[in-house]
Amino acid sequence: MQSRSDPGETAARHAAYRATAFRVDAPGGGFDLRIGARAPELDALLDVAGAQCWAYVTAHNPGGRLRDAAANEADQRRLAERVRRTGLTAIAGRGIGTDAAWPPEESLLILDLARDAAIALAREFGQEALVAGNRGGVAELVFC
Repeated sequence: MQSRSDPGETAARHAAYRATAFRVDAPGGGFDLRIGARAPELDALLDVAGAQCWAYVTAHNPGGRLRDAAANEADQRRLAERVRRTGLTAIAGRGIGTDAAWPPEESLLILDLARDAAIALAREFGQEALVAGNRGGVAELVFC
C-alpha cells in the first residue's frame, strides 16, 4: 500500500526496512535474512521442500504505521490461516528492526509463493513491502 507520508518519512521507513533482520524460526535452527544477502540456510530449506521461490510477509503495522498489539495479533492469525488454506509451507519468524521503540513483527516465511501472489497477499493485509527471493538468490525488498 502506498503511504501518503512526506518523502523524508518514507525514505526513513524504507531505510528501516532495509536494516531489519528477518528472523526465520526454522526447524533445524533459526537464521536471519538480510536485504541484498544470500542465506544458505534458506536455500537448504528450499531444497528439502522442492521449492524455487519464497516470500516473507507480515500482517503487523499496515502501511508502516505502529498500531496496538491486539490488532496486530488478530491480523497475523488471519494471515496464518489464509496461508494455511493455500497448502503452502509457512515457517514463523519475526522482523527485528534496529529501533528499540519498534517491537519485532511476527511474520511468515512462505515457501513456493510466487512474487505476484506474495504482493497480492501483502496488499490484502495493508502492507507497504515484503521480502522475497528465489533459490540461490539474494533477499529482495519488494514494494507493494
